[in-house]
Amino acid sequence: MSRHSVRARPEPAEEPARSARSFAFESHWRGLRNGTLVPDRDDFHPREAKTFLGDLALVEVPLDRPELKMRLVGRNVESRLQRKITGHNYLDYLQEPHKQAALQSSRLMIGHPCGLWQLTRIHFANGLKQMMEQTAFPLGAGPNGLPLLLVLANPVDVPETPPLDPGKAMAADRAVRFAFLDIGRGVPAWP
Repeated sequence: MSRHSVRARPEPAEEPARSARSFAFESHWRGLRNGTLVPDRDDFHPREAKTFLGDLALVEVPLDRPELKMRLVGRNVESRLQRKITGHNYLDYLQEPHKQAALQSSRLMIGHPCGLWQLTRIHFANGLKQMMEQTAFPLGAGPNGLPLLLVLANPVDVPETPPLDPGKAMAADRAVRFAFLDIGRGVPAWP
């Protein structure tokens, strides 16, 4: 290469846009509403969500403690993790700087009812990492009185190899892309 040549920098890889599956999941969730802004927990029937079920998680969002408890986790999610995480606190899988933002955004989806769409790179215990498209919507409280989020975790690219803390099923990075989704009351302000 001559000293007058200019080496072009490679273009950054474009992050995936929201998928058709994410939009279909939103349509399914909107169909649960029966004229209300947020459907009740009893309006969600797993058998009616067969096309999404393996990639779904039902997450409790207590407002009085820092916890996002995984109440239902689809078989595809647990297969990717190679572990059962039902009953675990999702915050345990986040690095310290991201825990508060995840808790805050989850509570905002409950308090200012809205959905959320994001892309997050997930690191798995088997040494792989994969971009996940996560689409989440609120559900009214379950039998224990705690509000819930219904989350679709959709893999969107080819796995790569990463480092991970030993003993953990996964580690979630900060969201690469993030947007609240208006379900009828606008979207909350986000710092």
